[in-house]
Parts: sequence; structure tokens; C-alpha cells
Amino acid sequence: MTMPEVPYAPPMAGAPFPPPAPRRNVVAILAVALAAALVVIIVLLVLLLTSGGSEDGSEGGGPGSFTLSGTFSLTDGATGYATQGACEGTGGYDDIREGAQVTVYSSAGEVLGTGVLGTSRYLGSVCEFEIAVDGVPSGHDFYQVEVSHRGKIAVPDEEARAGLVALTLG
Repeated sequence: MTMPEVPYAPPMAGAPFPPPAPRRNVVAILAVALAAALVVIIVLLVLLLTSGGSEDGSEGGGPGSFTLSGTFSLTDGATGYATQGACEGTGGYDDIREGAQVTVYSSAGEVLGTGVLGTSRYLGSVCEFEIAVDGVPSGHDFYQVEVSHRGKIAVPDEEARAGLVALTLG
């Protein structure tokens, strides 16, 4: 049995239009909007996490900090190793060697950072070590630096921030 063909008749004046068909584009638009929001959030998080840095542009510890660096020289009791070019303290200075603790204090005695004596070089009768303490907070007029348990030495802010720390023992 076949259905009789019904001729098309336009809607009459004042008659309501049929409801629109459901739009499949709404899901796609929402998906794109959600993806864009996630990208913005990720970019903001990355910027927030990588925006650290120090006031003076040096690396080593975040905003408002710097790396205190320079040298520490042992003039008495130094023994060198000619084959390696390295050295260390002897006798009463046997605590002076690569890896010995370096502590940086504020003028009030608060610990601001710690590090270790780095690479040593034997220069005749003098044993010289590299000093580098990362993450020392800026904003102090001077810093006190102590190697091992040998006492604190005051270092002006300008020298500390410029890498010009030069300490001597012996």
C-alpha cells in the first residue's frame, strides 16, 4: 500500500514556525571554548612558575637573591697534590678541604645560606678554593661568611653581589 502524496502548503499567516532542529554545533563550540580555557590556564601557570629570577639578574635562588661567590685561601698548613693540582689543609687546618661547609649569615647572625668549598688549586704554598653559595637573600648592608668553624668575616654587600669575596686563613 502506498501513501497518498500530500501537496506542500506554506504556513498560514500568523501560524507558528516549526521548532528549529537541534544544533550539533553547540557541542563543538563548547568543546573549543573549554580547550581554549585550558590553554590559557596552562600558559598562566607556566608563566607563574617561571617568572622567578633575582633582582640583579643573577641565577641561584629566586626573586631578591644572588649567588655569593669568590675565593678562600689557606696560607699556612696547605698541602698540594702536584699530579692533580688540588690541595687541602693539614695539621690544625685539616678541616679545610673541598666540600667543607661555607655559611652565610646576616648582620644579626641569621643563617641566609649554606654551601661548600669548591675546587681547590695549589699555588706554591697557598691552597685556594672556590666559594659559591646560591640563594643568598638580597637587601643586607653586609654579610658574614664562615668557612668550617673558623669564624665569621664581614663582607660588604657590593663585594658579595659582585663575586669579589676573598677570604684568607693562616
